[in-house]
Amino acid sequence: MKKIVSLALAMIMIMTMTACKGGKSNRRTDIPPEGTFVKGITVDSEGDLLLDGEKLYAYGVNIYDIFVNKRRLNANYDVETPLKTLRDSGISIARMSIGPYTVGHFANYYYSPDEYFEALDAVIAACEKYHIGIFASISWNPVIKDFVGETWDQMGDPNSKTVQVAKQYYTDVVKRYKDSPAIWAWEFGNEYNLYADLFYVQPADHVRSEDTSVYYQEVGKAIRKIDPYRLIVGGDSELGCRPASLRKTNSWKADDLQDTIESTELYAPSPLEAISSHMYEYGQSGKTVEETTFKDYKAAVQLALDACHELKKGYYIGEYGPGSFLNDGTGTIETNKHVLDLMHQAFIDLDVQVALGWICTTDFSDKKSLRSEPYIYWYSELERINKEFKEAGKQDNIASYWEKADNAIYKGDDSVFTKVTNYMGVGTDPGTAVDVVDNKAVGDGWAISDYDTKAIITLVDEKLADGSTGKVFRIVNSTAESKVMIRYQQVYGLERNGKFKMSFYMKMKNVSGDGVRVALSSPEFGVQEGLKCDKDNEWQLFEFEIDGPSIGKPQNSFSLFFQGQTGEVMFYGVTLTKIS
Repeated sequence: MKKIVSLALAMIMIMTMTACKGGKSNRRTDIPPEGTFVKGITVDSEGDLLLDGEKLYAYGVNIYDIFVNKRRLNANYDVETPLKTLRDSGISIARMSIGPYTVGHFANYYYSPDEYFEALDAVIAACEKYHIGIFASISWNPVIKDFVGETWDQMGDPNSKTVQVAKQYYTDVVKRYKDSPAIWAWEFGNEYNLYADLFYVQPADHVRSEDTSVYYQEVGKAIRKIDPYRLIVGGDSELGCRPASLRKTNSWKADDLQDTIESTELYAPSPLEAISSHMYEYGQSGKTVEETTFKDYKAAVQLALDACHELKKGYYIGEYGPGSFLNDGTGTIETNKHVLDLMHQAFIDLDVQVALGWICTTDFSDKKSLRSEPYIYWYSELERINKEFKEAGKQDNIASYWEKADNAIYKGDDSVFTKVTNYMGVGTDPGTAVDVVDNKAVGDGWAISDYDTKAIITLVDEKLADGSTGKVFRIVNSTAESKVMIRYQQVYGLERNGKFKMSFYMKMKNVSGDGVRVALSSPEFGVQEGLKCDKDNEWQLFEFEIDGPSIGKPQNSFSLFFQGQTGEVMFYGVTLTKIS
């Protein structure tokens, strides 16, 4: 009997040592039972990306600004056209931001989540309607630490305010949309790894890869409790952009396979089961194909794939493109196209399942709306690649997936796309009358842009100047360095050489200094100032006269900005009327 017990214990010890070799367990709980239909992408035990139980093959785009535009412009912004155009072109996948870019944006969610999610509902509903699966970036920039007033390194403390508030925000988003078939994967954000291990930054701004890894683990576990199988990923750039040598010796040395494996373990800790690469061609501009030494894209992808295969992690290309060739405008069109050809061929040869190009405009109404070459070529190549996938039977599971899936947000009622109410100062000002040149002003409403600020921006009920109660914008500045700009979006309908009047009501409460400077600024019209809100808790009417543009059309129109004081400012009733 003792021999049997000893043998059994020995077997258990051997099995345990095998499973935990290197101190890590390969056992996973996020693989659904065989035959179970799961919404979104899952990762199997070999690291393959699956949709409806089969390997997913889909190449698409980034349309990262679609939610930002919907938040900012509300009912006036068309979320359907870009997604419908993708569908009609055989593109079934996109990456987009579904969260905040700035502290002010996060404050919008934190203080008025209903309005925030109403705008996001419209975007997710459009994805459901047009069968576009998305890699949903929940917080594009890591702004939560700034919102709670903590330093970068607090992302690595599970008990910090940063981590606790992040858990609340991420789980709020996941709870609301976990049943949507349009959410194919959750991304933490955009390229958090590029902030890490920079030895030349100030201590307060220093974040280590280990801190980001803890953040991913802690918040990821909160997501996994709600959404047990769907892919969770960091959304990082190429891990070699911040090589392991930075963590170890504060130096720059190209990563080898072991370095890449270590970095992959850091940036894809359980429950994250994949990593991404963002791949661009940088540093050589204005050269012909023959003059250019191109990056070895295949070697870069192979290195990442080898690390993922070793760890049984999934892999995809979250962004790619010609990079500096494209951005600085000096690369030749043929060189740009050649970069794309090399990348696409490397991806296909190495069996990369998902690649998402940085074609980041949301104006997909037709191919020419992608501005110019090489965008038109790029888009046509995505159509070609997806067509080849489909003809080879590699996208049959995409069709079967949407046949099985039931929508969570879009139920056939198109009013979801336009019923968005005022959202936290983003969109049309409540009570605003815009009477411009035979109703030809096609500006899309008022927006509050919070730059260099920790201002809290809300939409509240308040007693108005005429004694009635209505909605007003309320801005609370906590620091004298805060700057808040309120602007009217793209008023393209103003007559040349015409005269216009802008007016609005404003009041302040407990503002430091001798009042709030009120200025009207526009690239087209210059700056008009000299007015000041200087009566505490009393509405004041402000009026400006504006000359229309002498040539061309106005650029990004009118901006009102308040800066330099702490305290509270409210305004409402902005009107723009033609004088002559």
